Amino acid sequence: QVPGRAQEMIANLKTPLPASFVKNGIDAFDGYAEFYDHEALEAFSGVAAPEVQQHLKYSAQKASKAMRGVADWLRAQQASATQGFALGPERFSRMLQATQGVDYPPDQLMQIARADLAKNQAAANEACARFAPGEPIEACFQKMIDDKAAGGPVAAAQRQVPELTAFIQSHDLLSIPGGALALVREAPPYARNNIAYTETPAPLEHGIPSIYYISPPDPSWSAQVQRDYLPGKDDLLFITAHEVMPGHFLQAIHQNRSPSPIGRLFGTGGYAEGWAHYAEQLMWDAGLGNGDPEAHVGQLYEALERDCRFISAIGLHTQGMTQAQSQELFERQCHMSKGEAEQRTLGRVERGMS
Repeated sequence: QVPGRAQEMIANLKTPLPASFVKNGIDAFDGYAEFYDHEALEAFSGVAAPEVQQHLKYSAQKASKAMRGVADWLRAQQASATQGFALGPERFSRMLQATQGVDYPPDQLMQIARADLAKNQAAANEACARFAPGEPIEACFQKMIDDKAAGGPVAAAQRQVPELTAFIQSHDLLSIPGGALALVREAPPYARNNIAYTETPAPLEHGIPSIYYISPPDPSWSAQVQRDYLPGKDDLLFITAHEVMPGHFLQAIHQNRSPSPIGRLFGTGGYAEGWAHYAEQLMWDAGLGNGDPEAHVGQLYEALERDCRFISAIGLHTQGMTQAQSQELFERQCHMSKGEAEQRTLGRVERGMS
């Protein structure tokens, strides 16, 4: 049914579309086309039913062609694409109230965001004075990013998950029901909008593993942008804390064991992301990294990124901020590389659940 749904989707989209929507859509639907050509077939490769395999292959080819067709249709929209992405203050406030129960006006939220940014910037200046004395703060963060984990981020995260689990247990921070660990995998081509994210079983599913996905850089980027995109080992440590232990993965384990069906089935993005971001600070405060200033810089890099996302979301949707201004904010206030700041501005590199 994918080809039919793809045509309905195109018919329902009102053009012209915002340029960022078009760019993200092209990346996603090209990825889905690859998924149907490869992963979808590989997932059922062990089924010993030749007729079913033939039908699957035929259907997957049609689905892949349909997804490529959507991506091509989006490419054709690039010439007419606009910057009309903003929700506006009224819709933005209604969204926060309806989805998160937040009734603060955008201006007050912006004050909160900027105050937290200033707090984390002050902490970053102090940590950088220890980690890279005499160097500009941009050089300090670049030094942390350039210190890559051995074997790449997926292999490093596979080592970090049990290490973080042992840290939580040895410090008696939280209970870990069931003793389960999340698997770590490279993100599939159709789901690389986030640099890292965790997929956990739904509350009524059983026997399905949780998977912590890490996305590789886009091969079309320059070599330097690709290198800067990959987190440093200490940045990655706190991403793993956010995604797995004690972040999203551990929260999902507890939520799925709630005695209330409402508790198991429903949640909010603000609570989930709020817990995972708090978990990063919790682990540093509990002694993760043994006071190493590089580890602190890695933790603060993540905290600053959240502050700039907070400010950008409000600014882009309620205060007329442009995407260029948002990118400048990430570069100058949160000290990110140009390539990484561009991805943040497009909303393509969120460290959180997909």
